[in-house]
Amino acid sequence: MVRWYGSIRQHALGARRSGHRRVSFNRSSSASWRHRGGLATDALEYLRIDDPIGAVPVHLVCGTWGTLSLGLFATGEFGLPTPMGADTSAVVKGLFYGGGTTQLAMQALGSFSVVAATLV
Repeated sequence: MVRWYGSIRQHALGARRSGHRRVSFNRSSSASWRHRGGLATDALEYLRIDDPIGAVPVHLVCGTWGTLSLGLFATGEFGLPTPMGADTSAVVKGLFYGGGTTQLAMQALGSFSVVAATLV
């Protein structure tokens, strides 16, 4: 069980005004918390970067993870969608399903390109 005192969430909720009691958050399910970008939120709070709506953990961290997970976990079952149905002549397999590192490298390059274009 992890307790937070004075986090960004509390400021956004208005729970940290003068005279108010401290509010603690209990993260009992670590797997579901990681899916929400909990580690990125912790890092932002540690660095004292204000992100009250959580855009960085949701869009940057979870979006990048979603993109990279295709390069890791693609099973090769699905092909490119076409008007006539799925084209299974060129399927995508991830690293854990015998596809090698090529797809993972392309997914990483795509994520890096989007982050670079966003920051510039």
